[in-house]
Amino acid sequence: MLGKELLANSWRDCWLTPDGALELKTGVRLQLYFAISELIMRFRSLVLLLALPFLAGCTQPGHQLAHTAIEALKQVRAATQIGMTYEQYSTRVIDAKVKVNAALEKLADDDPLKEDLTATMNCYADGVTIWQMKLQNQKIYIIGEPGSSLTAKYLASSEDLSTDGIKKWANPDALLQSAIAAGDSHLEKAISHTND
Repeated sequence: MLGKELLANSWRDCWLTPDGALELKTGVRLQLYFAISELIMRFRSLVLLLALPFLAGCTQPGHQLAHTAIEALKQVRAATQIGMTYEQYSTRVIDAKVKVNAALEKLADDDPLKEDLTATMNCYADGVTIWQMKLQNQKIYIIGEPGSSLTAKYLASSEDLSTDGIKKWANPDALLQSAIAAGDSHLEKAISHTND
């Protein structure tokens, strides 16, 4: 059991498959065949302990994909910090979504990294929706969708509301900044989980 615990907790670029093979990030599979005797089991633990320095940094496949997703999300964040067009932003968010989806498929449901990647992606995707509504001169009303859910998540202050007669609507610039800031915050949490 010691070997599996070490694989699960310490290695970053490989994992133990259900059939007992050690699969490296490069796709190389090392088949480990051992008899079920106490002597051989001790030998297996010794081999795993001796191999640790050479295989430092291995993990489950989902975490490697999560690293790729985080890098794509960092590109979205960096681009928003220097400015870009709606088309550039939406393209980067779509590219990141593909990578996040791949990681989410492999991560365990109870992995906190999965929750933070999902939250980050949702915020950045909401940014696409808000920006698109702004470009189409659509008001983001606080009643009705998508305005209701967007304002519930990102409305920072009632000062960001305007009224056109009876209905209240949110300032799209304030909502967009808030959505991106929330995404950046969740991204920092996701990054912290990869440093644990």
